[in-house]
Amino acid sequence: MALTPNDYCNVAGLACTSMSFTLGPEIVDAELQIAHPNAHTLDMARSQLKALRTMGCTNVGLVTPYIDLVHNNNVKMLESGGDVTVAASVNLGLVKSEWSSMVDQQTIIDAVQRTKAISKTPLDAVVLGCSALRVCVPGFITDLESTTGVNIVTSTQSFYWNCLRTGGVDDQIDGYGRLFSDF
Repeated sequence: MALTPNDYCNVAGLACTSMSFTLGPEIVDAELQIAHPNAHTLDMARSQLKALRTMGCTNVGLVTPYIDLVHNNNVKMLESGGDVTVAASVNLGLVKSEWSSMVDQQTIIDAVQRTKAISKTPLDAVVLGCSALRVCVPGFITDLESTTGVNIVTSTQSFYWNCLRTGGVDDQIDGYGRLFSDF
């Protein structure tokens, strides 16, 4: 007897941040459950929130590559539960989605520093929204946390973390920020 994905897939997720918060959890879950009816469903937007809540971060900054409309919807999503406040944010205003993956690490570091600088209150974390940002590489998130003195939660990092934790894998992994090493 051959195994099918429904026999062994216990987590299914949508790996696009802006699509996640644009569609909303009800549509995301319904669509994912068509393919994997027995799997736990999740997405990048909810993964950001779960990571922030798990880490106890309530006052956050946000950096995205999005245009204003999409960036502002990311802010609304983060604040929708009433337990997270976006105290400062920087959006790069990129008008083509393919440009997001071209943003270099120094630009991201500068945007995080700017977000911290414009915040009127100390930040618990800075969220790097958008799965296309190339930030989930070994050492980058941990180095960024060390350099900036603030927790970093990225779309991709929080999504992978949420997939693993939801699937029952509790390994602590160095190099991908406090989220992976401490939670």
